[in-house]
Amino acid sequence: MTEKGLFQLLNLNLHREKDRQKLDADAIVRAVQQDPSSADKKYKFKISPCSDQRCFPLHQAIALKAPAHVIHALSSPIALKAKCAGHRALHLALQYGAPQDVISVMLEKQPGAETKNNIYGNKPLHSACGHNVSLDVVMLLLNRCPDVLTKKNRFGDTPLHVACRKKAPLAIVSLLLSRHPEALNGKNRYDVTPLQLACQYETLDVVLMMLDSWLKDNMNRNSSSIESLKRYASCSESEDVRKLITHLSILYSNVRSKKNVSLVGVLSFFVRIQWWNGVDLAIDQHPVLVLLKLWIFTSTSWKIFSTWLSVVSNERGLIIDAKIHILK
Repeated sequence: MTEKGLFQLLNLNLHREKDRQKLDADAIVRAVQQDPSSADKKYKFKISPCSDQRCFPLHQAIALKAPAHVIHALSSPIALKAKCAGHRALHLALQYGAPQDVISVMLEKQPGAETKNNIYGNKPLHSACGHNVSLDVVMLLLNRCPDVLTKKNRFGDTPLHVACRKKAPLAIVSLLLSRHPEALNGKNRYDVTPLQLACQYETLDVVLMMLDSWLKDNMNRNSSSIESLKRYASCSESEDVRKLITHLSILYSNVRSKKNVSLVGVLSFFVRIQWWNGVDLAIDQHPVLVLLKLWIFTSTSWKIFSTWLSVVSNERGLIIDAKIHILK
């Protein structure tokens, strides 16, 4: 039986899982071994990641989510340097959520690829943060080029901006922030910070983690700084994120309308979402009001609140039997 050529082996519908499962990895490797020059040619596939449908086998294989040994076989110098719809092969792999072993092969085949831009000025780390890649892939790129954390794309976005806009998971956002804390306050070309983007797009756990870091700076503990987050939080799909920023703004508001949530309501909400730093802030800002009105907590709320109290009582020197206050 005659072996299929490289074009036939890769001429599959990359949008259909059934077609991607037909990918014959071993046959592709054999085809390249028999004719190495075939990896250096462009083919017009019926569906390809490139806008004109003409692309290198490497680009097509990446879009078909081919395994690492196939990517290794197809990664010729010509194909690695070529762009597909304005994106180099490494960027393309990250956009298709390639696993760590595939990214490792591409970095090995093309040293320095981790520093190259795509048409939007994104470094590979930007691309990784904007797509569904694993934490291992992000760590791999960071370890090879830690300076990329400070780099901005054409829109002035750092990788942290991109991660927050694209709803990256907590582990990835936390890693980026731990490696470059200063990025939290960095503004893009539109004067938008990563935290503002997180308030609009991210989940509650990510917003809380970033708020904890942001509020460590006393310069951010004021009405105007917190108000700058409200416009973005108001667009959030998460009701808890919207409430979080609204309740936080009440703590630092100079004017309290009767229509606003009460301070006790603020504290109750922070307890419900178990944001202990928020509870701490509430007591810092309004200790008398909080202690006078703690009786509103139910027995369930007390169990949660007592957890916070046991954690912070030694650190803050609070010698308060809160349960006695509640019972009274």
